[in-house]
Amino acid sequence: LTIKAVYHHTPDYIARALNLIMRGEVTAHDFVSVQLPLSEVVQALELHRTQQVIKAGLIPDHRS
Repeated sequence: LTIKAVYHHTPDYIARALNLIMRGEVTAHDFVSVQLPLSEVVQALELHRTQQVIKAGLIPDHRS
């Protein structure tokens, strides 16, 4: 499985974002709206498509 994304941020934006994170002004909780298992990637994409979340965190499924 390969997931590719478009990366469209300039180095200046990345530096500014990292500075906000380092100062504690922004945390992952500020923009990760939901965490879902990787097996629910379609639901995560649908939540993005319908603008119900800012970001969905995908976590590995637990395997027995």
